[in-house]
Formats: sequence, C-alpha cells, structure tokens
Amino acid sequence: MIVQGEQKSTRCHQRSVISLSSQHKKMLLLLSCVYVMGIMTPWCCHQGYAILSALTKKARTKPAAATIFSQLKDTPTRSTSHTDPNTGKPIIKRQLLEPWHVPTVAGFSISTMQSGQLVTSHEHWDMWEFFYILKGNATIETDDGAVQYYHASAGSFIGIPPRTKHSIFASSNTMEMMVFGVVPTVAE
Repeated sequence: MIVQGEQKSTRCHQRSVISLSSQHKKMLLLLSCVYVMGIMTPWCCHQGYAILSALTKKARTKPAAATIFSQLKDTPTRSTSHTDPNTGKPIIKRQLLEPWHVPTVAGFSISTMQSGQLVTSHEHWDMWEFFYILKGNATIETDDGAVQYYHASAGSFIGIPPRTKHSIFASSNTMEMMVFGVVPTVAE
C-alpha cells in the first residue's frame, strides 16, 4: 500500500494522499520492515495488511480528484515487491496507476521479466490480481487446493482470486505483462 504517491504526466501534475493516523503509518512501516528482513512470512504479512486494510478502508474509498493521464514512455522503471530467488534481481515495472488512487484498485502497471526469472509462490489475502501478457511467454502456476499450470503467451489473460497461491516463470527472452489488482468492497 502506498501511503503517499505522485502521478506525473506531460499534461497534469497531481498528488494523491491517503490520510492515515500515525499509529496506522507505524503499523504499515513495521509490517514492511519485518517482511523485508525475512522475519515474517508472506502469509503473515498479508494478514497484517488485511487488518490494516480494514482499518484504512474509509481512507481508500475517497474518489479520485482528477482525470489521470500518463504515457508509458515517460513512466520510470522501478522494482516490484518480488525478487527472483535465483538471481536476487527484482522484477521491474512501470507503475501507471498508483495503489489506492482509485478506490479498491491496488494499482495498474506493466511488469517486465527476463528469461528464467521467477516470481515465487505467494497469495494476496483480499485482492484479485489480473495479468494480460503483452509480449513473450510465461508459465503461471496457481494453487487453490489443486495445482494448475497455465502456459501463457501474448494475448493471454488470467485472473487470480484472493487467497490463491500463484507464481510466474518467464520462459521467453523478455516477457511483458499488464498487472491490475482489485480489492472488492466489503459490506459494512
């Protein structure tokens, strides 16, 4: 979750700020640090984020203030939260829509993986994650109690429901995919 993000383009400049109490900010920072240090498993980290999500639900449901416009060519490349365990290199992305800028949307990005790179098995506690392959090939493994393999190529689309373990292996020279995450609203 991005507490404060900035969206730049050639036509507009705007800032999206989610109002969190200092206690919630400290909890978010602690969860992030503990996970990065390897003390907490991904599953536990997602549990913590689910609790934080519930606490900050009203902050995330503010409407976007203005039209969003950006160009992929002008969007900087940055690391995702996933690192290839074999090389230690992060998977990279160009973030077109910052997380939570639009209510319930956990972001929209274009991710790039090199041949042989792996996003290890993980799950999202309360988020649907959608992938659309733009270029190259990948094998996507899902496990919701039964393991399934999907051999995806340019034009393939897959939606992963919450609490479904999934991993991605790039099996071509360069694989690019659109990544879109949505957290469904929960009735109060």
